[in-house]
Amino acid sequence: QATLVQTIPRFHHHPCLQIVYVSFILRKMGELSVVEVDVNGVEEPVFVDAEQGPKVLLVDGSLGFLKVRPLPQGTYKTGAYGSYKDISRRHKQKSWTEMSSTEQKIMLHTAAKKNQGMKAWKGVDFWKAAITDHTHEVPSLMPAVDDPAIQEEIKEQMVMRCTRELEKPPLTWIPITQDTVKDGHDKRAPGMIYGIEFPWTEDMLAEFGPSWLTKAFHAAGTLARDNKVIKVQMEKKIKVTTGNNGGKFLFEVVYAKRSPGLHTKLFAKIPFPLSGSTRSDRLSSSVNKQPQEFYEINTYRLLEGTLPMKTPKFYYGDISNETSNWILITERVPFADFQGMHFGHPRPRRPPLNPFEIEGPYDKCIDHNLR
Repeated sequence: QATLVQTIPRFHHHPCLQIVYVSFILRKMGELSVVEVDVNGVEEPVFVDAEQGPKVLLVDGSLGFLKVRPLPQGTYKTGAYGSYKDISRRHKQKSWTEMSSTEQKIMLHTAAKKNQGMKAWKGVDFWKAAITDHTHEVPSLMPAVDDPAIQEEIKEQMVMRCTRELEKPPLTWIPITQDTVKDGHDKRAPGMIYGIEFPWTEDMLAEFGPSWLTKAFHAAGTLARDNKVIKVQMEKKIKVTTGNNGGKFLFEVVYAKRSPGLHTKLFAKIPFPLSGSTRSDRLSSSVNKQPQEFYEINTYRLLEGTLPMKTPKFYYGDISNETSNWILITERVPFADFQGMHFGHPRPRRPPLNPFEIEGPYDKCIDHNLR
């Protein structure tokens, strides 16, 4: 995020246009950007398409692209006392990408003023209804999560979710053998907690997609019924390899509606593949240490609202007693970095972290590579 202070110069052929200072914050959010333009001291959000430019609120409640009419054929004055100049043909309308920075600033400010005027006429609810499909892209419309009242509301929702889970009949884990894992590790089966099939690899989660995540979060009570996941993006650059009891991966989601405390950057923990170098780890974690995954999922599912310390927010978790497969989805811990200091020879010490920054994930038994 960057804050840019821009100036729109005076144009003599627009006598009503004075020097305007526009301060805006540009946030890149997928295909659209959200620009907040300062109009008479009010931050006005404007949707900006990378190719077609800013969108404005129309009288029918929809959002349309702001268009600039090309100069008409004929003559125009070059200045207040200048000579007339002939235009032999109509000027071609410029696209957003062809405009100069000054022209783009004018477009942004014009769109912001139009939106502000439409909201003053039709009301703020009219504006919010028009951008329902893009609510996740307007952070400025969201209440601040650090607001004590919002924090208390989020905590109450968490406690209520855990209370509902605790009211359900208790679940019993039936001990399994290595044959259970060997026979079932590649089979799909409903989870013993929420009764729906679930993915247990990164590729499967990408395949199951937004519709499954919506169904899973609804089942777990971590996403409102009138909301849904509309996009899933798997993390390609950052890979988490730490730990010896399961695999991990990161992904990001987009919701139809943003809500305070609803995380978009998520973390998933899954079983190791029963193959190659992780074969023995999978058998060890699923059989020798059973039912550790069942207990871990239940800790988040049942006790998240009453634990005396902060834990990553629970979004979904389930396990199959039939196949030994499982998955746990939580918010992503905001590590200061994901580089860690992994296995290998001692490396140069890195500088200490600032207060309240969280150390990145480490592999185990490498004290010599700690920060």
